[in-house]
Amino acid sequence: MKTWKKFGRIIRVKMTSSLMKKNINPLAFPIGIPYALQFLQNEIRKVSAQRMVIAIDGHSSSGKSTIAKQIADLLGYIFVDSGAMYRAVTLHLMDNNIPIDNEELVLSSLDDVNIAFERSDNGMRTLLNGRDVEADIRTMSVSEQVSPVATISGVRSFLVRQ
Repeated sequence: MKTWKKFGRIIRVKMTSSLMKKNINPLAFPIGIPYALQFLQNEIRKVSAQRMVIAIDGHSSSGKSTIAKQIADLLGYIFVDSGAMYRAVTLHLMDNNIPIDNEELVLSSLDDVNIAFERSDNGMRTLLNGRDVEADIRTMSVSEQVSPVATISGVRSFLVRQ
């Protein structure tokens, strides 16, 4: 099985279930991080004028975020945390008293949402309309509401366009 595959400008990484079974550090996956980074750096050079996307697939708790953050940091990339994006939308809805169960209002409010990520000395920061909301989106109140928001197909479509 190939662990790394290239599809145009997208590189897809498949985290294997054997990592989960053996409880191995994701950095020690089958082809090894030095080879993986060399491969990514070569691919980046080939498409340096184009935008590069690295997608990581795998089972729950297989280390996808861990490896993604480390690869992004080593290559100077921005790690796009999709979970943080859903949390930012949820925070926006909560801050603006928009009922999460009113899909029409939820979708119309997305026109006022701009989510970005920024590097800082403390890692990646999530920005909602220019405001650092990294701590706010990790609160229990947001955690309790994010799942219903993530089930709204219009929210998912919006975040893909972001």
